[in-house]
Amino acid sequence: MHTVKVPLAGGKTTEIQVTEKIYKIACSLPYGHRFYFVTDTGEEIPIAKLAQKRARPDGIANAALLMQKALSGMIPKRKPISVTLLENGLFLVLDGNSTVTIARMASWPAVWCKRKP
Repeated sequence: MHTVKVPLAGGKTTEIQVTEKIYKIACSLPYGHRFYFVTDTGEEIPIAKLAQKRARPDGIANAALLMQKALSGMIPKRKPISVTLLENGLFLVLDGNSTVTIARMASWPAVWCKRKP
């Protein structure tokens, strides 16, 4: 098992455990928005500016497998991560928390997002 630290809204951090298999899948996913996301709308937001609402091990495992399938063209790409701007200049992840966790594990510098009011 691997421990992954996930920054949450409000300046908190949580730690979750992921299996060796999921960790290896996540770390093997190359950076490139076009591989995983529909990019006709949205923008690249640095991962350091994203605060998550939650981190669920089951959701993270599912996201890793879906991203792997999207990369190989087995399934359609997903819509951009939904975010909203917080007062502190960070963005709260509304939809796509598990995908963002996978991106963190893969050491991506940014994630493809769409701002919501």
